[in-house]
Amino acid sequence: MELNDMGLIQKVKHNMKVVLWTGGVTLLFLMMLITGSTIVDNEAALGSGSGSGDFSADEYVEASWESEVLPFMDEQKNELTDVLQQFSESDLETVGEEIGLTDGRNWHFIVTGKAEVLTIDTESRKGNSELDIEPYDGTADVVLQLGPVVDGYAIRDVLTYIKFDDFSNQIEWSQLAAGYNTKTYETNLEGLELEEGAEISLTGVLTVNDTSKTLTPVLIEEGGN
Repeated sequence: MELNDMGLIQKVKHNMKVVLWTGGVTLLFLMMLITGSTIVDNEAALGSGSGSGDFSADEYVEASWESEVLPFMDEQKNELTDVLQQFSESDLETVGEEIGLTDGRNWHFIVTGKAEVLTIDTESRKGNSELDIEPYDGTADVVLQLGPVVDGYAIRDVLTYIKFDDFSNQIEWSQLAAGYNTKTYETNLEGLELEEGAEISLTGVLTVNDTSKTLTPVLIEEGGN
């Protein structure tokens, strides 16, 4: 075969590749026009998640805190002393099934009672206080969250009149939990000046697992009134 013929063959092969590539791009473009699809960068897509755009967790919480949340807590509350007594007489799951709610990992109990402040730790943003629940014996029974970072979903999870399907997506559901935590911090904990040995009255959600008993308040009054 002559050199001119070989050059012609290489040129034809190159042109065929160009035509095939161009044709593929054109076909992809036409498919996008027909289906309305777009090509999106994965990282950009993951970083752009948000709620529906109309939902404001802060507004939802603010509108329902006094009218729904607090009345519900008042109706459903158990005496904290009685709940702790039941723990000493039976296992956690049995008590939980009777008067609590579970998220699969923890049991949550709506409680009210009086407590004596034993310790106060505000070194980190997850401040806490060990409480001795009456009848007082000088032993820490539960740990009260002080914030400003309030952990968990306890308040949201015990409000049985709301459910995940009431919201557009997981983001709104999570924002709601954070909104309740922010509300209780701003209402009850911000500016609260506890002292060791002081007595307080409180209502909130006691979250219990095999290793801890953590109390997230919705109401706190100093003086044990």
